[in-house]
Amino acid sequence: MSSRQVPEKFLVAFSFAGEQRDLVRAIAEAVEERLGRGTVFLDEWYEFYIAGDDADLRLQEIYGQKSELAVVCVSGNYGGKPWTLAEHAAIRARVMTLRTSPNDQDAYRVLPLRVGDGDVKGLAFNTISPDARQKPRGETAELIISRLKLIRPDVGRALEAAATQDVTRLVYLAECTPDLEDATKPINHDRTKVFLEDLGWTVLPRAEYPQDEYASRLKQDLEQCQAFVQLLGPYPWKRGGFDRLQNEAAVTAGLKRFRYRSSEIDLAKVEPAEHRQFLSAPDIIFTGFDDFLVHLESELETLGRRDDASRAGNQPLVRVAVRSTDPDRLWEQVFQWIYVQENILSDQLGPGESFVSKQEGDPCHGFLVVCDAAALDDGPLSPRDDLQQCRLIQIREKNSARRPPVAVVYWPPPSPSWSKLLRSTPLKLRYMRADSVSDGASPPLLSEFFAEVRRVAG
Repeated sequence: MSSRQVPEKFLVAFSFAGEQRDLVRAIAEAVEERLGRGTVFLDEWYEFYIAGDDADLRLQEIYGQKSELAVVCVSGNYGGKPWTLAEHAAIRARVMTLRTSPNDQDAYRVLPLRVGDGDVKGLAFNTISPDARQKPRGETAELIISRLKLIRPDVGRALEAAATQDVTRLVYLAECTPDLEDATKPINHDRTKVFLEDLGWTVLPRAEYPQDEYASRLKQDLEQCQAFVQLLGPYPWKRGGFDRLQNEAAVTAGLKRFRYRSSEIDLAKVEPAEHRQFLSAPDIIFTGFDDFLVHLESELETLGRRDDASRAGNQPLVRVAVRSTDPDRLWEQVFQWIYVQENILSDQLGPGESFVSKQEGDPCHGFLVVCDAAALDDGPLSPRDDLQQCRLIQIREKNSARRPPVAVVYWPPPSPSWSKLLRSTPLKLRYMRADSVSDGASPPLLSEFFAEVRRVAG
C-alpha cells in the first residue's frame, strides 16, 4: 500500500507500550478504516517521519499538539518505558493546559484505554479507563470515534453521511511494489487512485488489512466492486506474494480486470522467470501510461452505465425461455402469471437468443425457464444451457442482493425428472410443477420468485 502522508493534525494518536502492540494495532486499524487513511497515528506507520535523534521531540509534539484525540493505552508496562514516559509527559502537560480552556470540548481530548494489567503513574485513582481487552476491536474503535465526535462534531456528520451514501461505483486498486508507490514517478499508485476518484469511482480498499484477516477482507472488498485495477512493475512483490494473491482473488470473483505494465519494461531482463511469465499474461495491457488511463476511463464508463441501468428503479423485468415443442401454449399461461397477475414486465427469448447475450444490453431482474416433457431429452430443448448461463450471470454480479433469481416451471405429464432438468443449479433457484394449483393461479414458489425479482429491482 502507498505510504501514509503526515497531516497537519492527526484525528487520533495512540500512545502505548510495545508489549500491547498487537492489540493496539488492531484497534488503530479499525479506527483508521472508519476515519480514512492517514488520520490515525501509530508509531510503526510513521517511522519515516519520527526517525532521528529528535524522535522524542516529534512524538511529544504529536501527542501534545498535533492530534485531536490522544489515546493513552493503560498498562503496567506503559509507566516503565523511556519512550512512553516521554509521550505521557506531553499528554499530562496537555491535560493541565486543557483544564483552563474555555472550550468545553477540550475536556475530551485525552482518552485512557486499558490494554493490560497495572497502573500508570499520574492517572488519578478515580480515572475510568474502558477495558479494550473485554471488547471486540470494532466496539472499541466505535468508542474512540464517539469520543472524537465530542471534539469534532463535523467528523461525526461526515461519517454519518458516508454511512447513508448509496455507493454503487466501486473499483479495487491493488497494492503494488514500492517502486510504483513513488509519487515523483509518472506511473504510480496514488496518481491512479486520484484518477479513479475524479471519474466518480470509490476506490477500495480504504485501509490496510490486518495480516490475519487479509484473505477474508480482500474477498469481502472484491465482492463489492465492479472492476479490478493493478499496476505491475519489473520486480516481484515480496510481501506475501500479494500481487498474485489479489489477482487470483479478482479472477475468482469474476471481476473485469485492468492490469498494466509499462511498455518500457524489457521482459527479457525480468527475473525470476516466474515473474516474467506473470507480466506476459495475455490480459496485461502494455502501452504508454496515459493511453492506459484513457482506455480505463472508457471501459469504466461502459461498466458504470450498465450498472446504473441494472439498478434503475424501473418496473421489474423477467426474461423467459420456453422449452417445448408447443411454446405458444406455455407462453400464454406464463404471460398471465407475470404480466397480468403480477404487473411485472416479461421478455421471451427469440430464436438464437440467449440469457447471456440479452443480459449484456438489457439487464433483467429474474430468469424463468418453462418446459414440458420435450425438455427431458438431451436435445436442443433441454434447459441445461439456460441454467448454466443463469449461474454465470449471477457470479458476475458481485452484490448478492442484485443477483437475479431463477425459477423453473415444468408441465406434466409425465412427472418431472428434476435430476435430468437441473444438471446445473444456479443460485436463488426455485423449481415447481405447473399443475400444483388450479384456476390459473401461479404456484406458491413462483410467488416467492416474483417477490425476489422485486427486491432485486428495488
